[in-house]
Amino acid sequence: MVLFSIFFSLLLVVYYRLERRIVNKDRTPFFFTILITIPVTILYCLTSNYLYYHEMVVDTVFYLLLGYVIFILPGFFFISHIKRKVIPSRTLYGGDFFNDKLLMIIAYALSFIMILRAYSMGFNYTDGDVATEFAGKGLFGHILVIQMFLETHFLISVKKNEVSKMLLIILLSACTLFYNVKVWIFAPYIIAFLVRSQFYNFKISLVKLLIVTGVVFGFFILSYLPSFDYELNETQWIFIVDHFTKYVYAGISGMNEAFRLHLPMGQNPAYGIPPFIQLFLNFNYKADSNYDYLVVNDMNGEYTNVYTLFGGGFLFNGIVLGSLYIYILSFVSYYFYYQQRKTSNYWFILSYYFWCLGLLFSFFSNYYTLLNVYELALYGLIMGFICKKKVKAYSH
Repeated sequence: MVLFSIFFSLLLVVYYRLERRIVNKDRTPFFFTILITIPVTILYCLTSNYLYYHEMVVDTVFYLLLGYVIFILPGFFFISHIKRKVIPSRTLYGGDFFNDKLLMIIAYALSFIMILRAYSMGFNYTDGDVATEFAGKGLFGHILVIQMFLETHFLISVKKNEVSKMLLIILLSACTLFYNVKVWIFAPYIIAFLVRSQFYNFKISLVKLLIVTGVVFGFFILSYLPSFDYELNETQWIFIVDHFTKYVYAGISGMNEAFRLHLPMGQNPAYGIPPFIQLFLNFNYKADSNYDYLVVNDMNGEYTNVYTLFGGGFLFNGIVLGSLYIYILSFVSYYFYYQQRKTSNYWFILSYYFWCLGLLFSFFSNYYTLLNVYELALYGLIMGFICKKKVKAYSH
């Protein structure tokens, strides 16, 4: 199974290389789906037996491959259209995309509001109920999403001598850290790294990826420090490393366990309905299935209720509706990519990256069932219509 998974991964890398021959350094939706998911899948195959996770079964690899094949299909149309229209490749360079002073004033004001809210709740961000109450819904939830949007922009545009902007980034990071939902703590830094690598034309090397992984792991540690009274002994280090491993493997191990047990598929077709439709239709969107939590580790009884993007699509929707769901998601993603490539508007590009956040974290779960991805992308589109200045670019 390990060799088959590696062979399957190599095929996807070959396709990515063919796609890149046309788009050059641009990041297509397919790039985001493989960037983390493929390494995690290979690592799971290589280490599952040693870490007491269940061995990957054939069905898991089959449905991952099927998901990728379906996802690639709309890409053929848009990528070939780019080639036919001779839309030039570009190397993008950052610049003054908007009045950052105004955005910084807004960010400071929003941070002041959220710090007051955190103060009123005792700054106890280790309590899940308190963190959810802090910004899990309502007005404060939307303010936090705006903060994440601005934090990402400042991480992209900050220069070495901009101390005030660096302090603001720390302040915004503290607010997302208090919310204590892992993906929203990591997301601004990962997106900013990917955007900067494209804008400032530097290669994503193994060293840079390890640095970003180190930053992510650092935030992972910070999220647990208050629970340990800000002291880490050997037992606590083991707990953090074990929990980080569980986080990385949660999606692929959940998907694998569902197929290993041959659990019924298509139990909740409503799984694929975007959250903004639910808001307008007042639709009850509870994921009602008989395998919400699955034990995936025989040694410590670790369990999960996430199944990756493709795994969740097939398990909840069934093969037919799951395939349709993945195809539509790919079509929308590639259309988004095609449009932002034509415009070269900085904010549209940033909006596209936020949209692809769900593809980037496809190794974990389906983030397109959450409103935050849509909201972050929407803010980018709004800014793009307000500020139509294009980033500098040249054709190869």
